[in-house]
Amino acid sequence: MMKLLVVLLPTIFALEVVSGCNSLQKYAVKSEWARATGKGIDREVFTQVFFRVFFNMAPEARALFQRVDGNNTNSPNFIVHGLRIIAAANIIIDNLDQPETLNAELAHLKKQHAPRKIPIQYFQAFGDTLQKVVPAVLGERCFTSQAWLDCFKIVVAGII
Repeated sequence: MMKLLVVLLPTIFALEVVSGCNSLQKYAVKSEWARATGKGIDREVFTQVFFRVFFNMAPEARALFQRVDGNNTNSPNFIVHGLRIIAAANIIIDNLDQPETLNAELAHLKKQHAPRKIPIQYFQAFGDTLQKVVPAVLGERCFTSQAWLDCFKIVVAGII
């Protein structure tokens, strides 16, 4: 039995590593997100910086935020809406290692986003923004880019 475990465990681990968004990547993303949005930076400041970068990368996306003053990232309406989006991202990231909860949250977000028919490029811009803002807060050496890319693919697939 022990010999079987010695043979199977590395194989199982290797399969998980190859599959994308494995346990180690989930841990890295969760840890990095907590540090980026936690005590080191105010959540409201993080939200404003995030959306300024997002709109710089995808200026036409502002049209999706008209009802919440998307042209003014300093407006109270926009800040509150942005905080809700960052809170949803927080829930998703916190539950990367809880498949049932993650899938339920992704289904909820899919239901919210489907009527809006948001083009895929805005989800890609959101992911690209994460790739810029999180390491800017943490420092490049403290950011696991591939983990974010792999885990973000799962999130987008669950929403679109």
